[in-house]
Amino acid sequence: MPNLQRLQKRLGIPDAVAEDALRIYTQTVKKKLTMGRSIDTLLSASIFAALRVHGIPRTAEEITKVAQIPKKKVIKSYRLILMEVLPKLNLKVQHFSADRYVDKFNEELKLSMKCRNIAVKLIEKAKVSGFNSAGKDPKGIAAAAIYIGSKICNENRTQKEISKLARVTEVTLRMRVKDLQKYANMVD
Repeated sequence: MPNLQRLQKRLGIPDAVAEDALRIYTQTVKKKLTMGRSIDTLLSASIFAALRVHGIPRTAEEITKVAQIPKKKVIKSYRLILMEVLPKLNLKVQHFSADRYVDKFNEELKLSMKCRNIAVKLIEKAKVSGFNSAGKDPKGIAAAAIYIGSKICNENRTQKEISKLARVTEVTLRMRVKDLQKYANMVD
């Protein structure tokens, strides 16, 4: 499919993921779930599902930006695929914890390994101390850990820079920084 290849190239998705995305999409068509939904929307949702199955942390925003489709439509189609198609294919999606996003953000911000390790330790320490991450966006927690880690390592990055990369608001970033500092007993 040319659309799939175009999205695969732009998003830098491995072939195995693209193949699974195609399997998911084909199954969606076979189950006649295409009614009232565009091909591109279902294809983008299939790619998102395949990335989740393979444990590659990509946000829905990254896919919708490249595909130029409203996020709401892709998420709706993704939920449909999650309920109707993936059980048939015996595929399970992985839910990402904050430490999975730490690696991604650390790499994109070109920070040192020391900084990454501090960020991961912060998250672990906060969880051990009773920090409840349920209902909180893992991207926000990861962004806050990276922000604190970058300060400790003197590889300063601005709140704006980190929040834009993590696609969370600066307010969310500051709230998660406060949470992490409270539970990890660290103050800048």
